[in-house]
Amino acid sequence: MDRKDEPRLFIIGYFDVEKVYDFSKIQNADYHSVFEKVPNNAHSKIYFRLKELGVKYSDVDLVIVKGKSSGSKLLTKALLLGDPDNKMLKGFESIFGYKGSLQRAVGHWIKNEYIHKVKKWLENEGL
Repeated sequence: MDRKDEPRLFIIGYFDVEKVYDFSKIQNADYHSVFEKVPNNAHSKIYFRLKELGVKYSDVDLVIVKGKSSGSKLLTKALLLGDPDNKMLKGFESIFGYKGSLQRAVGHWIKNEYIHKVKKWLENEGL
């Protein structure tokens, strides 16, 4: 089988972080005010629909990252990031400071010391 046709992971855009909402540190009674601050988030939409139905929402493992609109960018082309096994492409470890699985369900953070390398790569490749 030719593996080049298998699904891969791409970067299609990015954002600078404005605020991180860690629901393990938020009281259930405060969920409403948090979800009002991120109304377009899928979890917010679920919360408000469940509230309409009279169903209590609870997700202590949830983390919502709100981006700054001024630091957000949708790239003009998708940039290949992962191999067919969903691992970081070889050579990118030195840019991103990360190697291993890129599975979507797990959060991936770029350490501060690598941010400038990633921004430079994005400027050269996709902006």
